[in-house]
Amino acid sequence: MEYNSFGLKEGSLEDFTGFKIIVGSAYADLYQLQVGETMNLEVDGKEYPFIIAGIAEKKGVFLRELADGGTIIMPLDTLTSLGDYSPNLVKFIKRNDVRSKKCYR
Repeated sequence: MEYNSFGLKEGSLEDFTGFKIIVGSAYADLYQLQVGETMNLEVDGKEYPFIIAGIAEKKGVFLRELADGGTIIMPLDTLTSLGDYSPNLVKFIKRNDVRSKKCYR
Protein backbone atom coordinates (compact mmCIF):
# COMPACT_ATOMS: atom_id res chain seq x y z
CA MET A 1 0.00 0.00 0.00
CA GLU A 2 1.29 3.46 -0.89
CA TYR A 3 0.72 6.51 1.28
CA ASN A 4 1.08 10.04 -0.05
CA SER A 5 2.67 8.84 -3.29
CA PHE A 6 3.83 11.43 -5.79
CA GLY A 7 5.18 11.62 -9.30
CA LEU A 8 7.86 13.85 -10.74
CA LYS A 9 7.00 16.63 -13.15
CA GLU A 10 10.73 17.23 -13.81
CA GLY A 11 13.98 15.56 -12.80
CA SER A 12 14.72 12.04 -11.67
CA LEU A 13 14.89 9.84 -8.58
CA GLU A 14 17.84 8.01 -10.12
CA ASP A 15 20.77 8.23 -7.70
CA PHE A 16 18.60 10.07 -5.13
CA THR A 17 21.27 9.99 -2.44
CA GLY A 18 23.31 12.49 -0.48
CA PHE A 19 22.39 16.14 -0.45
CA LYS A 20 19.59 16.08 -3.02
CA ILE A 21 15.98 17.19 -2.55
CA ILE A 22 12.59 17.03 -4.23
CA VAL A 23 10.42 20.16 -4.12
CA GLY A 24 6.79 20.56 -5.16
CA SER A 25 5.77 22.22 -8.42
CA ALA A 26 3.75 25.01 -6.76
CA TYR A 27 6.72 25.86 -4.51
CA ALA A 28 9.13 25.68 -7.46
CA ASP A 29 6.89 27.96 -9.54
CA LEU A 30 6.45 30.46 -6.71
CA TYR A 31 10.21 30.76 -6.07
CA GLN A 32 11.37 30.09 -9.66
CA LEU A 33 13.32 26.96 -8.70
CA GLN A 34 14.73 24.57 -11.30
CA VAL A 35 16.16 21.06 -11.34
CA GLY A 36 19.93 21.15 -10.88
CA GLU A 37 19.97 24.36 -8.83
CA THR A 38 21.46 24.45 -5.35
CA MET A 39 19.32 25.46 -2.38
CA ASN A 40 20.88 26.06 1.02
CA LEU A 41 18.92 24.63 3.94
CA GLU A 42 19.66 25.26 7.58
CA VAL A 43 19.28 22.24 9.85
CA ASP A 44 19.78 22.76 13.59
CA GLY A 45 21.79 25.92 13.08
CA LYS A 46 24.12 24.64 10.35
CA GLU A 47 23.69 25.40 6.64
CA TYR A 48 23.96 22.68 3.97
CA PRO A 49 23.83 22.98 0.16
CA PHE A 50 21.25 20.68 -1.48
CA ILE A 51 20.79 20.06 -5.19
CA ILE A 52 17.21 20.09 -6.49
CA ALA A 53 16.96 16.63 -8.07
CA GLY A 54 13.29 16.81 -8.96
CA ILE A 55 10.09 18.82 -8.99
CA ALA A 56 7.05 16.84 -7.90
CA GLU A 57 3.55 16.93 -9.35
CA LYS A 58 0.84 18.46 -7.19
CA LYS A 59 -0.48 15.24 -5.60
CA GLY A 60 0.03 13.08 -2.56
CA VAL A 61 2.29 14.71 0.01
CA PHE A 62 2.66 17.72 -2.33
CA LEU A 63 -1.10 18.30 -2.75
CA ARG A 64 -1.34 21.02 -0.09
CA GLU A 65 2.26 22.16 -0.16
CA LEU A 66 1.65 25.90 -0.18
CA ALA A 67 -1.07 25.64 2.48
CA ASP A 68 1.51 23.81 4.61
CA GLY A 69 4.28 26.28 3.75
CA GLY A 70 6.07 24.08 1.22
CA THR A 71 7.25 20.47 1.16
CA ILE A 72 10.78 19.20 0.63
CA ILE A 73 11.84 15.55 0.55
CA MET A 74 15.43 14.41 1.09
CA PRO A 75 16.96 10.94 1.40
CA LEU A 76 16.37 9.48 4.87
CA ASP A 77 20.06 8.58 5.22
CA THR A 78 20.97 12.23 4.65
CA LEU A 79 18.44 13.48 7.18
CA THR A 80 19.54 11.04 9.86
CA SER A 81 23.20 11.94 9.23
CA LEU A 82 22.38 15.56 10.10
CA GLY A 83 21.11 14.75 13.59
CA ASP A 84 19.28 12.36 15.84
CA TYR A 85 16.04 12.00 13.88
CA SER A 86 13.51 9.21 13.73
CA PRO A 87 12.34 7.77 10.37
CA ASN A 88 8.90 9.38 10.84
CA LEU A 89 10.26 12.91 11.15
CA VAL A 90 8.65 15.98 9.69
CA LYS A 91 11.05 18.92 9.73
CA PHE A 92 9.84 22.47 9.20
CA ILE A 93 11.91 25.07 7.37
CA LYS A 94 11.20 28.52 5.97
CA ARG A 95 12.76 30.66 3.31
CA ASN A 96 14.89 33.55 4.44
CA ASP A 97 16.05 35.22 1.24
CA VAL A 98 14.31 34.14 -1.97
CA ARG A 99 16.95 35.69 -4.23
CA SER A 100 19.76 33.67 -2.68
CA LYS A 101 17.55 30.54 -2.49
CA LYS A 102 18.37 30.06 1.19
CA CYS A 103 15.96 28.28 3.49
CA TYR A 104 15.95 28.18 7.25
CA ARG A 105 14.31 25.87 9.72
